[in-house]
Amino acid sequence: MLCLAGTLLASIAAKLKSSRPLNSFQRGVRNTAYMLFAFMLVLYPLVLIVSGIFTKNWRHAASFSVNAAIGLVPELLPAIVNANLVRGMLSLRQKNVLVRRPDSIANLGAMTVLCSDKVHVAVWTERMAWY
Repeated sequence: MLCLAGTLLASIAAKLKSSRPLNSFQRGVRNTAYMLFAFMLVLYPLVLIVSGIFTKNWRHAASFSVNAAIGLVPELLPAIVNANLVRGMLSLRQKNVLVRRPDSIANLGAMTVLCSDKVHVAVWTERMAWY
């Protein structure tokens, strides 16, 4: 297909080639991954030194510290992801949005259209979204 520059079809083709910007959940997961990697880089020498001093076997200490750094970091990932989701729930709560399940925050960020309905018309006079 031939697309000439400056046409509507060429602008659509250019938009398809460009990547989407990261949403807040993806940025949070990326920052969390960087933090876990930094934690692993700090944990390795710390465990190496402590294990090497106590066992006096530096080869065993090096092997143990690599295993400890790689093994402990993935255990923290679900806790950190859930903490980010709860933080998103709290920030939405400040805007009078009630979120029942924290895992729906990631789906909420991916939406382009949100349809809401007035609930409890007799009690509430403001719009609220329920998930």
